[in-house]
Amino acid sequence: MTETATVTATATSDGVPVPPDANDPLLSDEGLCAADAEMSSLELNDALAPLLGFSGDRNKRIPGEDEEIREYKNAAFERACPERAS
Repeated sequence: MTETATVTATATSDGVPVPPDANDPLLSDEGLCAADAEMSSLELNDALAPLLGFSGDRNKRIPGEDEEIREYKNAAFERACPERAS
């Protein structure tokens, strides 16, 4: 199944997370794979962060949060697009 990722703002202008939309393509493994093909790793982390409860502003995240984002992405990649897993 192929999905086109359309990333929308999921944080307020000050980076405060807002509740995720259950239909957000980034919440599916296939959606993450599609987004990874279209975005840089940092852009994808910034878009995914609020969905995981972290700030969308990378300068406001702590290193452990970025690691959790990477682990979440990598698990999805291993399931849906192993060639993207690191």
